[in-house]
Amino acid sequence: MEFRVARPDELGEISALYHRVWHETQAPYQHPDIAAFRDIAFMQDRIDAFYPNIIIGLDNGKLVALIVAKEARISQLFVDTTMRGEGIGRKLLELGEAKLIAEGATKVTLNCLVGNDAARHFYERNGWKVSETQTKIGQTHEGEVQIKAWEMVKTLDVFDHFA
Repeated sequence: MEFRVARPDELGEISALYHRVWHETQAPYQHPDIAAFRDIAFMQDRIDAFYPNIIIGLDNGKLVALIVAKEARISQLFVDTTMRGEGIGRKLLELGEAKLIAEGATKVTLNCLVGNDAARHFYERNGWKVSETQTKIGQTHEGEVQIKAWEMVKTLDVFDHFA
């Protein structure tokens, strides 16, 4: 496995992975109109906006995972279905946290959709704690709908990343 910062010429491929895995893992926990709204163009716009704060995982040169780490926040941790259970998500989370530490962050946050218990437990196993349940807004073709998300927090220490 190779982990590194994404390059501009990879953003289309990253968007395709993001789109596919988001629809597999996140859509089931949201209003169905949100999934209809989040087409590949929507995902491409988001990935373009996240760049250059994207770290990717490659297996023999094939893109299999991504995470966004920006401004004391982790987001968009997605691992291809065929690669789950291999420690890739944990490694990307560690790299994202290390990036945020390097940027000076000590307390970081992320959102996890209410109902996505597998993701919540993954984050909790990696030192994250739910601080509150929030109501977020999701865009659809018909307007806005509410989304429930757990706000999760973690206090980072540079020495946690040197074992």
